[in-house]
Parts: sequence; structure tokens; C-alpha cells
Amino acid sequence: MTAQEKFSRLVRFIYECNDVAVAFSGGTNSSLLLCAAQEAHGKNVWALTANAAFFTQEELYRVHEVLDDYKLNDARIPVYILQEAEIERNGAGRCEACRRLLSEGLARAAKNLGAEVLLDGRCGGAPGCVDSRQGVAGLACKSPFAELGFGREDICDMLSAIGRGYYIHEPAACLANRFAPGEPLTAEKLDFVEQAEKTVRRFAGKERFVHFANWNIVVYTKKDISKPDRESICAELQKGGAKDIRFAFSEEIGEKLHS
Repeated sequence: MTAQEKFSRLVRFIYECNDVAVAFSGGTNSSLLLCAAQEAHGKNVWALTANAAFFTQEELYRVHEVLDDYKLNDARIPVYILQEAEIERNGAGRCEACRRLLSEGLARAAKNLGAEVLLDGRCGGAPGCVDSRQGVAGLACKSPFAELGFGREDICDMLSAIGRGYYIHEPAACLANRFAPGEPLTAEKLDFVEQAEKTVRRFAGKERFVHFANWNIVVYTKKDISKPDRESICAELQKGGAKDIRFAFSEEIGEKLHS
């Protein structure tokens, strides 16, 4: 089956669903899902994006970038994940608790907006940030990629086949993954890490990762940074409240960025 044939099959799957909403993050999977939903139902589709503390401005920019292509109905749904104790304390159940809150929040919003079906971009065995299986009563929840047996490679091939290859991005690590296990999470700390990575990017490019433990910072980059640049980074991070700052250089930084 060609990539174009797979896309046609995906569109047919979604066409058979009535009053569709898409759990949309701006990532590769949900971007293809939105393309197919628009092909199946025109502009009668809701694109719902969670507005939650773990999403960076870079990720939200991608949301706007894709939505600008389609002019569909869209809504940002506030989900107050830091009010959940297991998430705030960054315990072992953080991801599961966050997934539940995001999934339930988008499902409730979809139902309130009159949708009958919520689609998510889950594929393979991984649950993803939003898993429609944790929806709400009275709303059908489907994962088209998982149900049709499409994996990441299929998704990328389909985007390329329909001329949307620029939607293909490496999966971004959750902002919370920058923190040591058990490090309590606050809006202040999350904002610090996001701003710190923007600072480091000016000197090291996209391949950078800031690890946070009790305001002690390790800056991971793929390439070495000159001493003057390190001093500039340290000065900026210390203004934000950082204590000890160390630098580490690794060819495997992509594993941290996309885990």
C-alpha cells in the first residue's frame, strides 16, 4: 500500500465519524490527523489544544503554524496540571496523572462543543500525552493510527506524500523531563527552564538540554562552548535564580531532547 493509499484509508476512517474534534498538539502525528480530518469533513472540525504548564512557547508556535494553514474551528483548553499533587511533587505517577488530566480535559471540551468523536494521535503501544481511551461518558474516542496499524514511519511517509513534509518534527521531550525525579514542580521553575534553554540556544543551537535539581543546573549541549559564552550563559541563568551551573557535552543529546 502506498503512502497516498494509506492517507486515503485514514481519511475514509475519519469520514465515517460524525462531528469530529482532534486533540491537536502541533506535533507530527496530530498534524497529519488534522490534515485528514479536514479532508474528510472540511472546516466542520474542532482542533483542541491543551493549554498546560508543560507546553513550551515553541510547541505552541507550531500549533499556530499548522492552524494558520486551515482556518478551522480551534480552541485552547486550560488544564491545570500543577494542581494535581502527584504532578506537583514530580513523583513516579506524574506522566500517568498528567495524561489523565489532559485526556479528560480535552474530552470534556469536545463534548461541550458538540463533538461526537474525539480523535488522538496515539500510534503503536505508546499512550502519548493524550490518550482518548481516558475520555468521558457520552463521547466516542478513537485513535485512528493505532486502529489502522499505522506507525511513525507511515505517518511521516503520508505527510510527505500529501506535500506536508514540513510538519515532520522529532518528538519533543516534555518540559517536566528536565527536572530530577522528586523535584517539586512549580510554574516558576518551569518558566526558568524554558527561558534557560532559549538562552543556551543562542550559543549552542537547537541541540541543548537544561537539567534542574534544587536550582543546580547542568547544561547539556552537542558542541563545546567557548569560555566567554559559558560565562554569558552563567550570568543569565544566575539572574533567574540558578546556583551551581555545570556544562556537559554529548553526541547523544538527541536522546535527552526527544525521549
